[in-house]
Amino acid sequence: MKLKTIESLIKKAGSAVVVEGADELWLGNGSMLAPVYEFRRLDDDQLRAVLNISEKEAEKISITRTGEIDLANDAPGEELLDLPLLTLEIEGRKYDAYASVDGICYVRTELLAPFLSDNGPTLLYRRKTDRGEVIAVKRGFLLAGLVQPSAVVTPNLLDTLGRLYEQTALRVAEKAAEPTLLSL
Repeated sequence: MKLKTIESLIKKAGSAVVVEGADELWLGNGSMLAPVYEFRRLDDDQLRAVLNISEKEAEKISITRTGEIDLANDAPGEELLDLPLLTLEIEGRKYDAYASVDGICYVRTELLAPFLSDNGPTLLYRRKTDRGEVIAVKRGFLLAGLVQPSAVVTPNLLDTLGRLYEQTALRVAEKAAEPTLLSL
């Protein structure tokens, strides 16, 4: 992922997360992390300079440093995800819905898009960690990023999806009863 993209996501979220791995630096916005191979260590002033964060913007962006995130290429029990079932737009944000053995997980499309638009085949894996679940983005066998699934399921969403299902089922039944052009 390009540094400019990470910068944009951090500024939009108002949050920067810094993870210093053994040999690399990872940056994110609290919902995603990506490696930044150009740097190994950055103090807060250097981070703001690299991300083109002005003094005024710096007042609105919190910086969190952590080493508690597992950046291993593989994790026990991770599950390969297939293509998204569908994309939903909820309150102006798009989410891709992925099926897994534990049910559906929703991931903000804008967080995954930069990983998917980079060159090379990209695979997504659902990982369970002691801090919750995360989507591991991989190129080949190497970890290219982490994205946090979103909690978007609300009673209102379930009601809307229920109505959509009922209307779709009704239309399918009506269509089945209609003569087709070829059957005339």
